[in-house]
Amino acid sequence: MSQLPAVAAAPTGRTFRPVRWGELAVLAAVVALVSFGVTASQLTDWGPSLWTITSADFRQVQAIAGPLIAAWLAFSARLRFTAACGRVPGRGYASITINHLGRLWLAAATGLVVGLLPVVIRTALRATAGGPDWLVIVSGLAQTAAWAACGYLVGAVLRYPYSVALALLGSLALVFLLAGLGYEAGGGEWRILAPWWNEEVYFAEHELPAVSAFRCLEWLALAGACAWALSWLDERSQGRWRRLGQAAVAFVAPAALMAGGLAVNPWVFADDDQASVECVTLTSGSNLCLYQEASDLLPLAQEAVDGVIDQFGDAALKADFGPDWVLSHRRGDSQATVRELVQGNYVGAAVFGETSCALPDGTPTDASQLQSNVYSSVTGRLAGQEQVFFEGAEDTAMVRLATMTDAELKAWLTTNGPALRACQLTDVE
Repeated sequence: MSQLPAVAAAPTGRTFRPVRWGELAVLAAVVALVSFGVTASQLTDWGPSLWTITSADFRQVQAIAGPLIAAWLAFSARLRFTAACGRVPGRGYASITINHLGRLWLAAATGLVVGLLPVVIRTALRATAGGPDWLVIVSGLAQTAAWAACGYLVGAVLRYPYSVALALLGSLALVFLLAGLGYEAGGGEWRILAPWWNEEVYFAEHELPAVSAFRCLEWLALAGACAWALSWLDERSQGRWRRLGQAAVAFVAPAALMAGGLAVNPWVFADDDQASVECVTLTSGSNLCLYQEASDLLPLAQEAVDGVIDQFGDAALKADFGPDWVLSHRRGDSQATVRELVQGNYVGAAVFGETSCALPDGTPTDASQLQSNVYSSVTGRLAGQEQVFFEGAEDTAMVRLATMTDAELKAWLTTNGPALRACQLTDVE
């Protein structure tokens, strides 16, 4: 009697690596290139390097990198529907989620760090004050976990290519919708939930630590909820509706956190009252001061103000010039733009006494309109702008100023400087 050939027993367990190292490397490279591309302009920006902006880049670059991560994870989750995972019923076991999601998130986070490394190094070499805001940086890395987990959940529930389309387009819509709502609100409302903020911090400002900590918590809670929900969907021993109900319960915690953030509506930025200041003495004897983190602008600012003194005369410029004008400067401004900001703000503060033309609550006084028109006429002339006049008594004063020669204007400013600074100017003679 012939003996039957032995049949290999079906494996009861299987060690697998569904996501290959090559896929992880490609994901990391894509995120790194996107992060580098978004911040590349900072590498050639002539202005000051600020740690507040560089730290926030870990959040800001995810306006583009985040949706790409979500779409990539949705694409990678397609393996849960194939035989590549071994003998796995339905959508798979929790071990698949760990092998997929954990590895892919680490690849995305690594790509983010590598892509931002050039701007971090440049900031470390050029920044004149402060240091990295580690809580803001960690909140950015936590945000990548949320992108990854949400994208993976979509990819595990929907078939490819619908899952990728929904993850990509839905994420982009969410980014810009929440950013727009946060901008319109003007404070922390919606912005505390927004993955990307369509504004930057000013000099001598920082993101509130409580806001950064909250954002860490909400992103990690959302990532955990997605993984937990998927584990219930994978539990085949339960009925369909029971699994769906338990998966929905996973999102109670992040939903409560987000509702609490909206209810509190915090202001997300705060002034740095301890910011150091550097000053130089001008030829007029006045002081020109800037925040230490903006001290790279001092030579340009001094050159611009000396130009004002040369044209208008130092007798009219007696007030010290504080550092708050620099709040008008934004990253990417040209040197010409900053020079005009210096001249306009200096002339406004030191020559025309704009602050003295307002009540303590900021309400303009009756005398402020005339001085405001004088300010517009003289600063426009300084910047080489064409003068435009409208009907009205105040505009007659602007016409008189515009027709003065440089010598006549300098003499007029010298004579009327005290009245300007006291907001007591009544006419232009």
